[in-house]
Amino acid sequence: MRILFLATWFPSPPDNGSKLRVYHLLRALGQAHQVSLLSFAFATARLEDSAPLAQCCEQVNIVKIDPFAANRAGALRTFLSLRPVASRRIEAMSQLVAGTIGSQTFDAMIASTEMMADYALQRPPGTVNILEEHNSMTRLMQERYADTVNPVQRARCWASWRKTRWYEARLFRQFDLVTMVSPQDQAVCLSDLPGYHGQVEVVPN
Repeated sequence: MRILFLATWFPSPPDNGSKLRVYHLLRALGQAHQVSLLSFAFATARLEDSAPLAQCCEQVNIVKIDPFAANRAGALRTFLSLRPVASRRIEAMSQLVAGTIGSQTFDAMIASTEMMADYALQRPPGTVNILEEHNSMTRLMQERYADTVNPVQRARCWASWRKTRWYEARLFRQFDLVTMVSPQDQAVCLSDLPGYHGQVEVVPN
């Protein structure tokens, strides 16, 4: 298969959990498939040390932007937004994805984390769409709410949990497959997202 992999973190060097996961997924996929990587590159990314990626990816293209910094917003705007502010599209990445899928044919597109989901939704008809999510944000928000004691903060955590729950329910329906790191995350996706009855599989680290 020809696979287009969209990553938030450029996985070289693999110096945090997300980079490690992406790096090893690319290595595994590259053993049996033709993989192209499109990624943001920021913080500790070292483009000059990407030789290992060349062994598992046919092509590697990057956007030198920190998406977290580019989409930074104030606390009020972040709280009122119906989606994670950091996941808003960045035009340079949208153009890179559009140019890549416009000039090549892929059997599947994989968005690594919800931050890359919008770019994967640019897929041509007939392309399998996979959301490779590391953790259930709904589960994380639910646990934060349960652990919060201060009444004001607890109310804010409740609102964030419910907002995240509805957002993921809508988002996940647009993908053919969603993967999670743990059975606990998988269980929340299948039981707690309103109206979502899609396929969720566990791909452990």
